[in-house]
Amino acid sequence: MDRLESRAKLPALRLAVLQPTSLCNLNCDYCYVPGRREQAQMSDPVIKAAVSFIFGLAPAAQRSFRFLWHAGEPLTVGVPFYRRAFALIEAATPAGVSVIQTIQTNGTLITQPWCEFFRDYQVRVGLSIDGPAALHDAHRRTWAGRGSHASAMEGCRLLREHGIFPRALCVLTRESLRQLDEIYDFFVDSGFESVGFNVDEAEGANLTSSLGGDVASEVARDYRKFMQRMWRRWRDDDCRLEIREFAEELSCIRDLQADPQFVREPDEVIPFAIVTVRRDGAVSTFAPELSSTSNREYSDFVIGNVLTDTPGEIQGGEAFVRLARDVLRGRTACSETCAYYRLCGGGFQSNRVAEHGSLVATETRTCRVHRQALSDVVLHELLVESGERRQARSEELARS
Repeated sequence: MDRLESRAKLPALRLAVLQPTSLCNLNCDYCYVPGRREQAQMSDPVIKAAVSFIFGLAPAAQRSFRFLWHAGEPLTVGVPFYRRAFALIEAATPAGVSVIQTIQTNGTLITQPWCEFFRDYQVRVGLSIDGPAALHDAHRRTWAGRGSHASAMEGCRLLREHGIFPRALCVLTRESLRQLDEIYDFFVDSGFESVGFNVDEAEGANLTSSLGGDVASEVARDYRKFMQRMWRRWRDDDCRLEIREFAEELSCIRDLQADPQFVREPDEVIPFAIVTVRRDGAVSTFAPELSSTSNREYSDFVIGNVLTDTPGEIQGGEAFVRLARDVLRGRTACSETCAYYRLCGGGFQSNRVAEHGSLVATETRTCRVHRQALSDVVLHELLVESGERRQARSEELARS
């Protein structure tokens, strides 16, 4: 227990996820969040208690905090909600500490007043968009069954008119893995500067995935082809589109080259590096998706509540200690069995639970696709490029 408690106190709190509501105006078929028709919102007392909890949990020397409003459609609560919330946060922020506000939205509710609010408060915006309209609308539909692509792109246009350039978040499904060039062209031609790719996962309230079942073996092959084509388009395009997966993988490879003992340490394996506070004040840590996961063994991954528990009480509580111990056990098991461990670090906590029913499990479908296959592609392409450079130098020397 001493080891777990000491680890909990040392790292900076890298991300505080706040759920203003679980309500969403869309019914995306791969969404992991339950209660998306419920109107309940995070109350002012919960916001105040959450902010106090978050500042009290972090190391005293931490001077910057990032808040992410997520897990539902955060714009459904309206601009006045955030004006109150940001005022409460500002009043509680210690002197010399900066706060970065981030919102992850489906973009369909963005209006001029929202853009003015984002601009005035310097809110960073992430836009969930799955590429071309046909791919996006196949999964990201309204409750009435209508597509949402046109509305999302209109929201994006309004943001840019106000000098706000959102980062794109794209979910890769079975269909999209087969439309490699179309997806790359969409993000470049639409003027996005960066994109991150998630994969369609069975987790939380989403019990199935288009990447699973009988097609699982084909998915890893198609994912490799997809990422290989993305890499080559990206390189040929002078890397002008920032692709999160490549940036993270290259960073790990550089670290491993500099230090042969390097092991990736994703935020979701570090106690309290990520803290999620649900709309009712319930607290969870490690992967944010765990807060939306029903699980009797781990009490739905709730380790306390900001309205009733202090950071110290939660850190020393049985729920957290057990959770942290099993995350560490799962990570240790990965280190002993997986050749990709140094480039992965044993992440994907919610996928372990969804696929195996346990945090102590090891390899998952998401791990095989989104970590192992990705590492294979990047390492292969780097070796190819290195060989091409050597060949070019040899030819140049032969001509001289």
